[in-house]
Amino acid sequence: EEVMERYRRDFATKAYKDELETIKAVYIFEQKQLHDIFDVLSLSGCKLLDVGCGPTVHNVFSAARRINDIVLSDFLPANRLEVEKW
Repeated sequence: EEVMERYRRDFATKAYKDELETIKAVYIFEQKQLHDIFDVLSLSGCKLLDVGCGPTVHNVFSAARRINDIVLSDFLPANRLEVEKW
């Protein structure tokens, strides 16, 4: 309970998003890997659940070309609010 409450209280959603933008090489590598994975899979009619998506939607960009039903979820209300802005 204490760890959960501390995480909920102290996680800096905006700082996390800003930090992601500073590590472009990691982002590009990650997106290429996800693209390669989703490009070869046959996923017609499948659903995707991203658990712990954080305040971003970039993890599912590659999947969106192949999967029509994508659900993003996160523990923190602030992160879910950022995702809902999309």
